[in-house]
Amino acid sequence: MRGVLEDGGYVVETLQHEGVGDALLAETAYALVSVIEAEWENLEDRVAAAQASLTTVAAEHPSARRWDLYVVAVVPPLATPLHDTIRETVENDTRYARKFVVVGASDKVGAERAVRALLPLQPPADIPQVDALEAIRAGLDDEGVDTALAEAALAAFRSRSEVHIP
Repeated sequence: MRGVLEDGGYVVETLQHEGVGDALLAETAYALVSVIEAEWENLEDRVAAAQASLTTVAAEHPSARRWDLYVVAVVPPLATPLHDTIRETVENDTRYARKFVVVGASDKVGAERAVRALLPLQPPADIPQVDALEAIRAGLDDEGVDTALAEAALAAFRSRSEVHIP
């Protein structure tokens, strides 16, 4: 999680939240984020403690970001519908900080998915434009298909959107 947040432009440090223990504190000029781990049984209490600690940190250095506080709680995979209810209860309480309950973000892809809403937008992928018919022609050449036959099939497709081989 640390690497994902740092790659997103956050300055990340480890913080001791009272009642929570180790947590990541990530900040930019626009947001302050606390990432904690929790079990389902103590989720609400740990999120409340992390939120209290986070609001204290925000109050120590007043800025516009004090309105953009986030608590991300990483929990084990869901097991019952009760866990869905707990997650919804925690996430729907937006007093003081927005809360996200993330199910097992143990790898980089999971971590990126977990905090995607808090990361800057990425530029679109640079995918080269390819002429599909030219790619097909090259593939047919590679397979040894007769050049005249390939040209006739591609010309028919270009004119009628169907392949007709004379």
